[in-house]
This record gives sequence, structure tokens and C-alpha cells, in this order.
Amino acid sequence: FLDVKYIEHDAYIIFSLIMNRMEIVFCPNSSIKTNLLKSNQWINGNVSSVGEDILTRLVWIQNIRLKRLNEHLPIHFLKLGIQPHMYLLPWIRLIFAREYCMEGLWLVWDAIFAISPSDFTFSNYICVAMIAMCEDELMALQDMASVLMFLQKPKLRSVAEALLVIDKAKVLWNEDFPLAIFRNETGNENSEISR
Repeated sequence: FLDVKYIEHDAYIIFSLIMNRMEIVFCPNSSIKTNLLKSNQWINGNVSSVGEDILTRLVWIQNIRLKRLNEHLPIHFLKLGIQPHMYLLPWIRLIFAREYCMEGLWLVWDAIFAISPSDFTFSNYICVAMIAMCEDELMALQDMASVLMFLQKPKLRSVAEALLVIDKAKVLWNEDFPLAIFRNETGNENSEISR
């Protein structure tokens, strides 16, 4: 198991693995190809239309997936001139580190790493859920500066809010990806894990 002598080594390995999976977020023009296209079909199931581009991912979050959930919010954002990269890029790059209290952040990270360990695409659904849960506040704001301040200003959400966002994101994920039921050690089919 874990040995205190190797904690620095273990932390480095974990950090390396996370950064390898997030390469496209920080180095979109990198010559090293990721498995994103092979493992992730999050634009209408058409892998060829995704592209290896973080901006495409952000546009998908705001203008496609959020629109399927609530068509008014993306239209409101577009009317105000709010582009997805203006607020989503820090959320994705920092894996929501500014948005949650530490205990809530651990829950969010656990969900992302458990549900989409190869490419962290569950974070897309966390974004959609976070925006959707603030619908009333966002629709009440009528200028770009106010909406961006609301979305960009770190608001430390509680553990309870983190759990609500995760639950909402799981519902959205399950709409797009069928559930995989697995048998636990007792043979019961009561445990569910999203693929």
C-alpha cells in the first residue's frame, strides 16, 4: 500500500497522469495526439466532427449540450456576446478548483476520475450542471459584465452543492451514454457505473 517514504513520488506520478489526460486543454496544438477522439463521442455521436480543439469542446458545452437542457440560457449568452471560453476555460483547466470548498472539490474530482478516467469528459457535464443550476440568477442578469462576473468570480460551493451538481451531471451523462451495470462481488446487479 502507500508508503510515506514514496509520497512525493506517488504525488508526481498522479499529477503526471492527470496532466497527460489534460494535454489538449493546455496544449491544443501539440503534435502528440491524444485518445480523445477515439474514446469520446460527445458531439452527436459523430467523432469526426469533434476535432482536437479545446474551443470546440467549450462551444459544445454551452451551445449544444446546455441548449438541449435549456435552450434559453445559450441564447441569452449569445445575445449578450458571451463566448464559452470567457468563463469555461478556467473551470476546465483548473478542474473546478476555485469553484468548490476543498471537501466538495474532492467529491467533484472523484466523480470525474471515476466516471471518465481516460479523458475527464465528465467535467463537461459538471459545467453544464453548474450553469443550469444557476439559471434564474443568470437569466436575471441583463449585461455581459454582470453575467461574466457571476460566472468567473469564484464562489466556493459547499459539499451539499457539489453533491447536487454531481447528481445533475450524472443524469445528463446518463442521457448521452447508456449505463453499464456490473455485478458486484455478491453477484447482485445493484451497482451502476457509467462507462
